[in-house]
Amino acid sequence: MKIAIIAEGCYPYVTGGVSSWVHNLMKEMPQHHFDVLAITADDQPRAVRYDRLPNLGQIIRYPLTASNARRTAVRLSAADRALIADWLKMTQVVPGALGLLADADRLGDADSFLASQTFYQLMAEQYEKAGESCPFLAYYWSWRNMLTPLLRLLQQPVGDYDLLQVTATGYAGVLAAALHEQTGVKVVLTEHGIYAREREEDILQSDWLDPAFKHQWVRFFRYLAKQAYAAADSVVTLSAANQAHQKSGGADAAKLRLVPNGVRVAQLATLKRHQFDPKAGLQIGAIIRMVPIKDITTLIQACGRLAEQGVPFACYLMGSTDENPEYAAECRAMIAALGLSAQVHMTGQINVMDYLPRLDVLVLSSISEGQPLAVLEGMAAGLPWVCTDVGACRELLYGNNDSFGQAGFVVRPVAPRRIADHLAWFYQHPDMMQKMGQNGARRARRYYQLDAVADTYDHLYKLKGAQGDGGR
Repeated sequence: MKIAIIAEGCYPYVTGGVSSWVHNLMKEMPQHHFDVLAITADDQPRAVRYDRLPNLGQIIRYPLTASNARRTAVRLSAADRALIADWLKMTQVVPGALGLLADADRLGDADSFLASQTFYQLMAEQYEKAGESCPFLAYYWSWRNMLTPLLRLLQQPVGDYDLLQVTATGYAGVLAAALHEQTGVKVVLTEHGIYAREREEDILQSDWLDPAFKHQWVRFFRYLAKQAYAAADSVVTLSAANQAHQKSGGADAAKLRLVPNGVRVAQLATLKRHQFDPKAGLQIGAIIRMVPIKDITTLIQACGRLAEQGVPFACYLMGSTDENPEYAAECRAMIAALGLSAQVHMTGQINVMDYLPRLDVLVLSSISEGQPLAVLEGMAAGLPWVCTDVGACRELLYGNNDSFGQAGFVVRPVAPRRIADHLAWFYQHPDMMQKMGQNGARRARRYYQLDAVADTYDHLYKLKGAQGDGGR
């Protein structure tokens, strides 16, 4: 089966999280041939962060800044214009609208359409009906800025596939929805975090966007999610909490599937753990992407509080600093300002397997997650955790009515004192630290095996592929 994985802002240019999930899934399914359609924010050069797999064909970049090289005029009928006007309301899924937006021969190329008199008139009519109080030109340009990357993406050529595996709603999900509408190709959508909610958090906290238009952008990403859910044949996520968000976002309950993440438990279980040494101090690790949503600054502040309590420790922030150099610089400055340079170490990109055996405990301080692979890897290696209460972290550490016992602690996000207090508790209770690590290892072995996850997706792909028309 020839499958396209549509990935936005991750594989193969970013490590960890969804990228690791994509790579591991392909590696575990050599019977299928994959291409990766990688949606990126721009066309700047990016290094591929993963080794090439034998069953991976092309990696095709789709920069959101890429305009259609072929200029085409707007040739919309009255019916076409009415269809676009309905779609612009961003309320209900409008059958045929995405296919029209992707058709440069009718709509015109994205830039020509958005600069056309037709689009200007559509905006003027919508502005008047909505009774907007902001200046019309600001309203008009906000819509143009919002739609430009989407329409440019939809008008890019895509090859023929038996099935599309999508890693998020957003731009990736709506591209899949347009291809499904045009060709009937089957779509499996897997959400790790809930994309629309994460974008909402980003938008509301942003300082680059005029506050008058933040609600409009939030509605836009919710609407993209609704269209992705409507087009998908299966809507998969990792936890019941995420599934509730999918339902509230418009996903059909009949399409919903729970498939957890998985890791190579046997490989991680063979790592030889070091013995806790109170004189050497608590050895703390964080498997991270150095980006704001991971809230590394809260972990650094927790380390400062731990130092104030007189607990000896070393903390290793394990992950690349390349993805967001500005945030990495902020973290370095905070480490220096708190006098923690001798205790908190930013390792850069490393092989986590080399570090796990020397650690006592792991920390996740994110403000948003799905079902973090990092937590599963640490559990499988027999390490306890302190995690923020996001995504599926509570279920991973406390279980879902199983008998394995607690594998660490969860705290509310942005709570450095609580993180520090739990780390100090682990230092004072090494026997419980070891027991919680063992509890997590047993839970990972029972529920979170990568080969079982791959078998589930293989069955899903074959089922949906057999129902399809073979793509386009």
